[in-house]
Amino acid sequence: MKLKHHRGFTLIELLTAMAIFGMIVVIVGGVANSVIRGQRKAFSIQSVQEAGRFMMEMASKEIRTSVINTGGGSGLTTLNILNAEGETLDYQFDNTNKRFLRNGEIVSPSNVEVTGRFYVNEYTFPSAPTRKTATIVMKIRTPGGKAEQQTELNLQNTIAPRSY
Repeated sequence: MKLKHHRGFTLIELLTAMAIFGMIVVIVGGVANSVIRGQRKAFSIQSVQEAGRFMMEMASKEIRTSVINTGGGSGLTTLNILNAEGETLDYQFDNTNKRFLRNGEIVSPSNVEVTGRFYVNEYTFPSAPTRKTATIVMKIRTPGGKAEQQTELNLQNTIAPRSY
């Protein structure tokens, strides 16, 4: 009796091929997931940096061309200035609602939380008027969300007004 030889795969060969294919799918899926999380984190960092840069530059530019009315002190939540147009303005950290305000109007973007303080130093020089510098210390963070989308950034800038 002559046996017929059937061509095809055995059950062992099919199971081995499926196991290898499954491992490849899991590895590729893990890499793709890591890339997506990294991209979300990068977007979150970029958003916080842009918001921080905007707020710090806006306040610094105006304070630099103004006269600081607030007396010397540490950990202040409000800074009063007289700007170049002769307007008296207040910059304020609303640490309860986590917003940055200019004259009572919110200037911080809604997608970040902002807390901070002002530090005003007075310097007296012989035969010269008293000079003040303002240091702005702010913490900007993204509220809630997934862990990869949470970012916190600390910024500090010391501004010496140009007015004498």
